[in-house]
Amino acid sequence: MRLCTKCGNEFERSSHGHQTWCKACDSIRARQWRADHPELARVWYKNNPEKVKEKQRRHSQKVKAEVFNHYGNGIVACACCGENLLVFLTIDHINNDGAEHRRNNKLKSSTHMYIWLRKNGYPEGFQILCWNCQWGKQLLGTCPHQIQGAL
Repeated sequence: MRLCTKCGNEFERSSHGHQTWCKACDSIRARQWRADHPELARVWYKNNPEKVKEKQRRHSQKVKAEVFNHYGNGIVACACCGENLLVFLTIDHINNDGAEHRRNNKLKSSTHMYIWLRKNGYPEGFQILCWNCQWGKQLLGTCPHQIQGAL
C-alpha cells in the first residue's frame, strides 16, 4: 500500500509501481489535461485506435456488470429460465416499452442503456432476461417458459 501524494488516501501499487497518485486523483488530472489540450488528446485518440477500443470495451463491460449485478440483486441470471452466462443476458423493459424508451432517451447501444440506468439510479421496470426469453416475450407476448409452465 502507498499513500497518494495528492489526497493522502491509501492505494494499492500498480504493476509498474511508479505511480504516486491514487486512481481517483489521477483520473481528475487526466480529465483536466484532456480539457486543457483537446487538440493533443484528439491526435492521441486518432493515433491509438486499438488502445481506445480496448478502453471502451473495458468500460462497457464494467458498466454492464454493475447494472446486471444491481438488477439481479447480486445473482446475474435470467429472471425466467435462470441462464447465467453473461454473453446470453440482456436488460428487458418489463412493460414492453423498450423501443419508445430508447427513442425518447436517444440510446443508440446497449452500453448507452447501461449508462443511462446507472445515471438514473437504477429505476424500476427492468429485469434481466436471456436472449431466448427476451425474444419469446417480444414475439409471443410472454416467454415460452411461462406458456410451457401453464400447460
